[in-house]
Amino acid sequence: MYFFLALAVLIGVPAAEIALLIKIGGEIGVVATIALVFLTAVLGVFMLQHQGVRTFMQAQEAMAQNRLPVDSAIHGIFLMIAGAFLLTPGFITDALGFLLLIAPVRLFIARYLWSLATKSGSFTYSHFETGSAVYAHDDAALTREDGFIEGEFEVEDIPSGPPNPASPWRNKKNP
Repeated sequence: MYFFLALAVLIGVPAAEIALLIKIGGEIGVVATIALVFLTAVLGVFMLQHQGVRTFMQAQEAMAQNRLPVDSAIHGIFLMIAGAFLLTPGFITDALGFLLLIAPVRLFIARYLWSLATKSGSFTYSHFETGSAVYAHDDAALTREDGFIEGEFEVEDIPSGPPNPASPWRNKKNP
């Protein structure tokens, strides 16, 4: 299923881009079409640079406050994708790239992908907050008392045998 979807995108998007470039080129001329493609790329890179610097500054601010820059990382990933779209010649990819430069659009897509990942059942996450009385792991809550978190562990037996002579962890002085 995903293979055919990827194949359709890899073939369909360039074909649609070519058709649109030919159509627009026939309407406004070849030189004007090429100039428009370059103009959208330059404008997109300028906007991308501005938002990238702002996202980087927000990440630094979050780290200075001892917070993980998760939002900045998500925005950064989508900005990289936007940059790839904006540098790819064509009007469809430019439109997608410009859409990804809008922060609410990025957040909507991120939330949608997050909901798909958590609903799939094969994806789990942990959330720990410092200074909080409750730690969340999936849907279960672990309570904290006096700085201790209760849990269980199991010790597995390590098979014994001769040491691996090629192991980088082997002590060279005492083989």
